[in-house]
Amino acid sequence: MRSESGHSGDSRQPVPTYHGSVKRQKRGQGYTEYGLILMLIGLVVIGALTLLGQQLHELWHSITTAMPR
Repeated sequence: MRSESGHSGDSRQPVPTYHGSVKRQKRGQGYTEYGLILMLIGLVVIGALTLLGQQLHELWHSITTAMPR
């Protein structure tokens, strides 16, 4: 790839960044961070239910059987 001066080399000019594209990139980064946080929360909830699932089931069963009909 040749530059305007006719030399082939890696003398690329920086691409100008416009305010709108920077704002869009920050918004996308924010959505990614929120997605990662939600995924982490989901994994923690799934792990907690896996570890405590049987105990929660027994607790729920004892509560429902103690309720009057």
